[in-house]
Amino acid sequence: MTLGNRFLLSSTTFSPSLFLSQVHNNASTKSLLQGLDFLSRSIEQKSASLKVLVESNFERFVRAKATIDNVIQGMRTKGRRLKGLHHQAALPPQDFQGPSQGEQA
Repeated sequence: MTLGNRFLLSSTTFSPSLFLSQVHNNASTKSLLQGLDFLSRSIEQKSASLKVLVESNFERFVRAKATIDNVIQGMRTKGRRLKGLHHQAALPPQDFQGPSQGEQA
């Protein structure tokens, strides 16, 4: 595992303490607190923007999902129907000759 991955915020191996000790080892407490405040506000703004985006497109996503589900169901139904027709075509035709000699009609 590279040290760089531990410095990427999006990485699952991100290490805040290692990041601060290596990248900001000469920063003052005041500077770190200001950075924290800036990052907190930035995250809140991004979260709010994302929430608006999801809310404004939610109906479209639901309709798209329903459409995709309907297409998949239609394809499955058609596939079963075609498989059944193929199966019937593969069977030899059977002539009805009535009951065999040992059976009563």
